[in-house]
Amino acid sequence: MYQFEHRTRRVTGHNIIGHQWFLGFEGLISSGGDLYSYVVNPYTKEAYFDFDLFKKHVALAQRIMDDIIDLELEKIEKIIAKIDSDPESEEVKEAEKHLWEKIYKKSGQGRRTGVGITAEGDMLAAMGLRYGTEEATEFSEQVHKTIALEAYRSSVNIPTVFTTGALLS
Repeated sequence: MYQFEHRTRRVTGHNIIGHQWFLGFEGLISSGGDLYSYVVNPYTKEAYFDFDLFKKHVALAQRIMDDIIDLELEKIEKIIAKIDSDPESEEVKEAEKHLWEKIYKKSGQGRRTGVGITAEGDMLAAMGLRYGTEEATEFSEQVHKTIALEAYRSSVNIPTVFTTGALLS
């Protein structure tokens, strides 16, 4: 059970997938990567996980998710412009325009993104690791720690990319 209080609002529920709670008009842009695709020589004794390629792709995925937020903001600007140009009276357009302005503001402020995964069990099997064993669990923790650190590192570098024009290496 999870309880969260914010100003005059109380949320009680179960947070099964581990997301933070969203407040009014907030959203999330997310992507997923197939962990099995990073196993080199799957189902052999020479199987290994390509952490270098994985780190590069996690960083790029984080960057792409941030770019998608910019695209979303551009589309919301067009929606607001369309509302402004509609022939209805301001009174009729007010509620819809106000809604999109709130969404625009929250989308730009929060810039919430997520880099997720799929095929974790397939990855473990392809590497000869039995799901649920200590060895498999430790390896999975290493993969998830890599996602967290590389996504965070990439998100920290995004302002540098915008201000200097540098590309992620």
